[in-house]
Amino acid sequence: MKTLRALVSLLAIALLVVGGTGARHWNGTTDILTSSTTFPADMANSLTLAFWFNVPAWPATDTHGNFLFDLGDQQLSGSISIWNAKVGGGPGPCTTVGLLASKTDGNGFLSGSVAWMALPSTGVMHHYVAEYVGNNQPIVYLDGVLQSTTNCSYGAPGPSPICHATPCTMYLMAGVDGSFSGSPYGFLQGSMAELAIWDGTLTANEVKSLATGIQPNAVHAEQLLFYVPLYGSDSPEPNWAGGQFPRTQMAVTGTTKANHFYISQGVR
Repeated sequence: MKTLRALVSLLAIALLVVGGTGARHWNGTTDILTSSTTFPADMANSLTLAFWFNVPAWPATDTHGNFLFDLGDQQLSGSISIWNAKVGGGPGPCTTVGLLASKTDGNGFLSGSVAWMALPSTGVMHHYVAEYVGNNQPIVYLDGVLQSTTNCSYGAPGPSPICHATPCTMYLMAGVDGSFSGSPYGFLQGSMAELAIWDGTLTANEVKSLATGIQPNAVHAEQLLFYVPLYGSDSPEPNWAGGQFPRTQMAVTGTTKANHFYISQGVR
């Protein structure tokens, strides 16, 4: 029995080291993933965004680079973004480069709610969650742990709702910004996996479960608006969200398959 247990343990370790579901890698210059989809909800109250990422190096200057995600309203009433940059004003660290979770008005970015945090370590996979509730400062989790962020909001608070039309047509961009306008910039150099969006918020325990490898469609599937695994093998990128929302795929330009070392325990 002890021998069997030892073999099982060794197998589990081997799977953790060798296995994984894969990720998609962006080259930092030309790779793009985009989609345009219509949600039946106006997302007036809350929205949660989650994904895994691995960045080999963060730019040392405010280059508006390494956009991990951008969600823009086609009616241009607002957008939410995850990117590394600094905020022109605001307290202390806001003027240095950090990882920003922002929600802006879409009108020249004259106002917005921004949560600043120090840049995470490079060369390893991190799990990131940002929750947007009304026009409040976004709530951020890294690797399942609630982060202490700095409020770098500027002007008036970000808009609520994110989209003012029902149904709401949104542009989704992974690893880049500006693609919907035909002038992409902020190309990501790094990897991402398991990008998901919920219409609503998650509990702290649900966020922790995602950070252990539970797939997004095993957590509040009834609220899952969008879920692309980003395993790096399919083009276009499939959308595994439930049937109650349009399962719009993401168009793929470039990218390659990368490693993502965790064992997914959810259901597909």
